[in-house]
Amino acid sequence: MNFFWKLKATLKEWFPDAMAYFYLLLSIIIAGLYWGVTVTEEKENKTITAEIKFTDVKKGYSVVGPDAHTKVNVEISATTEVLKKITSDDVKVVISAKQFTEGPLVYELTENDVTLPSSVTFVNIFPKVLELQLDKIVVKKIPLKPQFTGKLKNGKSILFYEVDPPEVEVYGPRTIVESLKFIPSQPIQLADKENDFTIPIVPIIDDPELKVVQNTNSYILKVVVGGKKKQSVIKNVKVECINQENKIDFVLNPDHISTVVEYDEKESQNIKPDEIVALIDLSNLTPSEKSYKIKPLVEKRGKDEKSFHIVSFFPTYIEVTLKERQKESNE
Repeated sequence: MNFFWKLKATLKEWFPDAMAYFYLLLSIIIAGLYWGVTVTEEKENKTITAEIKFTDVKKGYSVVGPDAHTKVNVEISATTEVLKKITSDDVKVVISAKQFTEGPLVYELTENDVTLPSSVTFVNIFPKVLELQLDKIVVKKIPLKPQFTGKLKNGKSILFYEVDPPEVEVYGPRTIVESLKFIPSQPIQLADKENDFTIPIVPIIDDPELKVVQNTNSYILKVVVGGKKKQSVIKNVKVECINQENKIDFVLNPDHISTVVEYDEKESQNIKPDEIVALIDLSNLTPSEKSYKIKPLVEKRGKDEKSFHIVSFFPTYIEVTLKERQKESNE
């Protein structure tokens, strides 16, 4: 009983007249109505496309892989008015690489990787599974290759070119850097050129994972221009095998090919088949009932031979059958 008397005394002190009680009751009713409207207001779903970002990546490493730059679809729920204001900047997908180990890995996205405004509810995310790889950062020198476009005036052709310095120092994830055969330059237009020329060129890299170590000097391209080119077909070029094991015999089909060569029309050419060779590398191949189809390396036999360029060859592939050598009978 003492509790109720104390409560009554307290209420009488706070609300000395009937109007005060009225205002208290009105406030409670308004708050209840507002809460009811807010909770029961219909919500809708919306899908937002978001970029993936990585944190806690080990120093000297980078996260790459097929899905490293994939954009994901995040399904969210909120009121219509809130969804109208939501943009991709409000939805963040951040993956911690703290537990990643070097090499390929599979990562499953969850709600914990998604950051949303307080008035928005997470529903789903797609794709859920990402193929990634934690790769070591390396530095390597890669040849710089000029990208010629168009043709020279008056049917002339490029006889020779050189780049100084010839290589670009690139750093980035090891798997990407080691797969590079060359770094292309900016496009070099030939339509307005007829004679020898020298121009600066710039390495072009469009992979966001790669960067070029800045060179203090420019890359200079020197091009030597020659007369019109002629082409000829050289038949009966011999196919030869290299890196053959002693205990293995091979059969080539065909064992000769034809090549198309190009040379300056001003030069007297009499190119013979034995000045060209088609090489088949047998290393790492084992005897099999089925034939291997291998594209040969076709090149000039010597560096001091006539000045010509191998344009193409046919057939493109050689069938190579490998068999274990039979032991000779002593009978």
